[in-house]
Amino acid sequence: MREDYYELLDVEKSANGREIRAAYRRLAMQLHPDHNDGNAAAEERFKLVCEAWHTLGNADLRADYDDWLERHKRYSGLPELAEMPQRRSRVSARHGEERRRSRGHYRPRTPLLRHGTRIGMWQYVGVCALGLIIVVPVMIGSMKRMAREMTPSSEKRLPPGESPLSPEEQKRVLERHLLQVRTAAESGNAVEQFRYGNLLNTGIAALGMDPNRAAARIWWEKAAAQGYRPAVNLLKALDRLEEAPGQTH
Repeated sequence: MREDYYELLDVEKSANGREIRAAYRRLAMQLHPDHNDGNAAAEERFKLVCEAWHTLGNADLRADYDDWLERHKRYSGLPELAEMPQRRSRVSARHGEERRRSRGHYRPRTPLLRHGTRIGMWQYVGVCALGLIIVVPVMIGSMKRMAREMTPSSEKRLPPGESPLSPEEQKRVLERHLLQVRTAAESGNAVEQFRYGNLLNTGIAALGMDPNRAAARIWWEKAAAQGYRPAVNLLKALDRLEEAPGQTH
């Protein structure tokens, strides 16, 4: 018959996993073959202690063992069962699992991700990917709606061609911009000279400034004299247009 694993480990039946593990480690250190050279009894007891730990350290195997131990203690005192032949058997982790499978009601309690299990890893990756596919778009949409609701009406994007500023304010902004570009061009900045020439060439209708190509060319020539490549290329293109017969610019 089986050994009483609780008695073998010297623990109570109500002992938790930590107490069982501590008792197993204590007995394993005492009965280990390295510490009992040539002691066959200690070696056999060490095997039983290991077997008890493998059984009581597993929740499913411990439940099966507790059921067997309770039935054994309940039926051992019945005289009509005393003469029945008892088959000697021992339970290990492997044998207990085979017995549960043979009974046809094996319910493996496996976590979603088990270390070293490829199927568990793919299940974990699939669940994470599905969660990202569903959750991320919802979160992005919610954040966009919150940003639109929290944005003041004056800062909201307007359709092309419209401005939140009044015509007078727009005119003041253009005048200030034109003055800044002209001041920088007069200080000798080649980039600003080229930009100021472009403004003169196109004109600014809001300020009543008509296109002035002659003045624009003067500023382009100043920028080209400093080696500013866009101004040099523009003047070359204008010269080619002027030299071409029948072409106007």
